[in-house]
Amino acid sequence: MKTYAVFSHLFPHSYRAKIMAVMLVCIALPMLALVAWLASNNDAAPERILLGIGIGLAATLVGTVVALLLVYHLLQPLRRAVAALDDYEGQRVLPRLVPHELGQDEMSRLLNGIQRVLHNVDGARRHLEQYALEDPLTEAMNRRGCTNALNASVEEARTGRTPFTLFVVDLDNLKTINDEHGHAAGDFALVSLVRIARECCLGERDWIGRWGGDEFVLGMHADPDIALDRMRVWIEVLSRPVDGMRPVHVSVGAAAWRPGLEAGQLYRMADAVMYQAKFAGGRRVLVHEAQDEDSEIASPRRA
Repeated sequence: MKTYAVFSHLFPHSYRAKIMAVMLVCIALPMLALVAWLASNNDAAPERILLGIGIGLAATLVGTVVALLLVYHLLQPLRRAVAALDDYEGQRVLPRLVPHELGQDEMSRLLNGIQRVLHNVDGARRHLEQYALEDPLTEAMNRRGCTNALNASVEEARTGRTPFTLFVVDLDNLKTINDEHGHAAGDFALVSLVRIARECCLGERDWIGRWGGDEFVLGMHADPDIALDRMRVWIEVLSRPVDGMRPVHVSVGAAAWRPGLEAGQLYRMADAVMYQAKFAGGRRVLVHEAQDEDSEIASPRRA
């Protein structure tokens, strides 16, 4: 890029001028010098003429090699553009191809255009990814996002031996809120539920998602007792009418990850005790407890 920068100061608006200047200086000038020398020494001795021709041809050959090297370096921005496209395709790395102060020739405009298009494409891709993984109403994860987050959390717990607790939550009285106060109040309750979870019980590595309808899934990277304490705080805040929100009552099933459990097994364990909590009257948290390392279905306990 240094060679391109030097020539950009000399010919800031034309890439063709850069190439033509290289060819003229390195190849044409030695040939013109040879012709001029021969014209002015046409009566010289043959040995002198042959020596002059040899020197001129050698200079032309050297100039050709230098021209090829300079053209190779002048094409460095194009090679960088190709590498940038490969990097973005393979690793989603956004490039900074060329500083704006290097000029506005065809190559500079091409590089800036590639860079601008890649940034626009990346922004659109990120927006689509967010839309594909986010529930549009609550701005929590949607079911696909929950599945990805659950798999990642279980993998983190497996490789790092860090605690992880999964909660499956079902609203007990969303239908009542909708029937008595309208669907706008129900939507407000769902949005507030997510906001309050993020404010009072979720850490930086924790997450919440809307599994579907009035069922939510929360993942907490914390010891089960600490996670349960946070869940109780969340449930307590939800049960109070705050900022115009109707009291929300929930049934919660909890399951702590242990070695050997897959993401699907962990979800089924938490989901099973959530339904037991709901069938027992709701407004409670039940925790899945394994009888032994191989059992997947176990007797719940109330938290």
